Amino acid sequence: MERWLWGEARELKWPMLKEGSIEYRAYQFNIARRALEGNTLVVMPTGLGKTIIAALVIGARLDEHPWGRCVLLAPTRPLALQHRDVLRRVLKLDPSLINVLTGETKPEERSKIWRKSKILILTPQTLKNDIVAGRYDLEDVVLMVFDEAHRAVGNYPYVFIAEHYVKAAKIPLILAMTASPGSDEKKIEEICRNLKIEKIEVRDESSPDVRPYIQSVQVVWRWVELSEGFEEAKNILEEILRPYLERFKERGYIESSSVRRVRLKDILEAMSLVQERMKDYVEPPRDLVEDLALLTNTARIVHALELLEAQGMHALWNYMRKLEERASRRGASRYLKELVMSHHWRRLRRVVEENLEEVHPKFKELLKVLKEYGRTASRIIVFTNYRSTADMLTKMLCKEGYKAVKFIGQAKREGERGLTQREQERILDEFKRGAFKVLVATQVAEEGLDVAECDLVIFYDNVPSAIRFIQRRGRTGRIKPGKVIVLITKKTRDEAYYWSAVHKRKRMSEILKRLKVRLEELASGRQVTLAKPLREELRSELQEGLVILTDARELNSRVVEELIRAGIKVRPIKLEVGDYVISDEVVVERKSINDFVKSIVDKRLFNQAEELRRNYEKPIIIVEGEKLITGMRQEALLGAISSLIVDFDIPVIITRNATETARYLIALAKREQLERRRAPRIRAGRKSISTRDIMLEILSCIPGIDRTLADRILRKFRTLERVFTASVRELMEVHGVGEKIAMNIKRISVTPYPEED
Repeated sequence: MERWLWGEARELKWPMLKEGSIEYRAYQFNIARRALEGNTLVVMPTGLGKTIIAALVIGARLDEHPWGRCVLLAPTRPLALQHRDVLRRVLKLDPSLINVLTGETKPEERSKIWRKSKILILTPQTLKNDIVAGRYDLEDVVLMVFDEAHRAVGNYPYVFIAEHYVKAAKIPLILAMTASPGSDEKKIEEICRNLKIEKIEVRDESSPDVRPYIQSVQVVWRWVELSEGFEEAKNILEEILRPYLERFKERGYIESSSVRRVRLKDILEAMSLVQERMKDYVEPPRDLVEDLALLTNTARIVHALELLEAQGMHALWNYMRKLEERASRRGASRYLKELVMSHHWRRLRRVVEENLEEVHPKFKELLKVLKEYGRTASRIIVFTNYRSTADMLTKMLCKEGYKAVKFIGQAKREGERGLTQREQERILDEFKRGAFKVLVATQVAEEGLDVAECDLVIFYDNVPSAIRFIQRRGRTGRIKPGKVIVLITKKTRDEAYYWSAVHKRKRMSEILKRLKVRLEELASGRQVTLAKPLREELRSELQEGLVILTDARELNSRVVEELIRAGIKVRPIKLEVGDYVISDEVVVERKSINDFVKSIVDKRLFNQAEELRRNYEKPIIIVEGEKLITGMRQEALLGAISSLIVDFDIPVIITRNATETARYLIALAKREQLERRRAPRIRAGRKSISTRDIMLEILSCIPGIDRTLADRILRKFRTLERVFTASVRELMEVHGVGEKIAMNIKRISVTPYPEED
């Protein structure tokens, strides 16, 4: 480690780092040294050089393990390209050995690039897909870097990749980086568990080793008040909203009924909860259907409020007209019609019409700020939450004589196409060169992208997120002192959002300090409450040699993730029959409980069962879900399961979740492949048909007879000869055979073969 220091002559001694490629910053080298000792989460505001820290750790790992390679994960392709350019600039490595892999690169090409590279920068979904498809393993990856690590929660690919990596790599090491992991203690602990974190390194502007390298950032609050017309429209919308919120708080869908605190995100989450509950029924109960319709109305009102507070009367007016037009269509929702015909709505319409030409007071304040600071500031970013607001501000600023350009993401939204990657790069390049002064940006400019250093950052509207607050603020004060101006409209959610973000930021710092201490105690062996993230405890015994062929459509299922976690080799392939091929005899069809019920209703189930039985000796159906009995009658559901077991000789296994399903598949694979030595093999086309199948096929060709009834008839008469020589009365003794079916059998058995149909 001694050779990785600065000497008296201030000559840098650090592996693989180009001389003069970076300026010396003590905190970056201090963090890099710590990160080499164990899995580390680095929390630093935007602009303090997290990518340089990653480069330092990458260089040291490759120097120590020259046979290995390093992987850096970034959520978007532009960010991945940005990281690649930095690494190529600062590391003593042939640029051809530092490459980006994304979904835009063909899979077979990705495998070639992986093999010839020492450093790879990937988007997480790309790496996850390639791991699942078995295109390359992570055995020789000596460092995995997770950028924007606050995303490592829930089902985000980072979670799966981290778990797979620590099991697959010979000497794994994780470096996680974020400007902010959030303010929720449980979420931060989840991030630490998911990324197997052993150490936390936190730096901000007040850190002693950071202070010499940063510039001061002055934060100024500019308060504005709504005019009488705006205030009246806001009050009416809140009157409409209040009873909705009270209803949904009582039903447990939302935590607060405060019109100032509720966010559109809260309502959308409540809608998702109701939709999940509805999946448990073939025909959802009326109260759930009504809840979903009223939540949709609630989302509309919350959005209308946000439009009024953020954009003004014109935006609200256009949205109201859109809802009214939708309500007038044939088949429109009854609840939407009731909303737009209510007396509250009529009052709102009148107020908005009377004040339609009034400019939002926040825009007036924005013009004052630009007039006050615009002459001295070379580059200005105006942050806003909505694309429509960005569009409005850009047009209005241009009318006022400012050179302003809109900067939004790539996705198509609100009927507007996004910016392509090349358009984004062109705009940012022009902004750096000074082709225009004002960049009006949505969230895309907050996270990751290399936006130029700005003299002035303006929060046109606010967000309750500590992460986004920190990211926005980090766009100034990197090279020279900067200024942040926050526009806040009094007595609106704008005010609540701002203070929420400030309080969350303070809470985040306190939580990180506590976690840092607890992780250090954990590393020293003392008992703590945080679940142990040490690599040794995460390694489980791999199921060496087991292979399961998986239908390609199952690749994004949790079952596949669980199989790979257990060390099973999963081979994705297009399967005509079943979802998982265990051996040349055993195939498994997996169905969620909801899909199982639907397949009974639309009569797919027994056709699928027939194909399973026709192609494999030992087919199995797994039904996955917490609840077996749903909106379908219990007798019908159990009858279908009984028919699969008795009539088709197909076992039905009920599992609670994806983990349990994966365990069954692993147990089957062990038995078939290890004990019986039967390898998985796809049945190409139909297998040799057994005598039983031939007999069932012949009888089920007669009108009115399916394979289930054919099986019942043959179980009684044992041979086709006895079936065809039996009397109508004898045939009718079989359950399900009426006089019409019996007569059909007799007619077929005695009718001469016709020369032509």
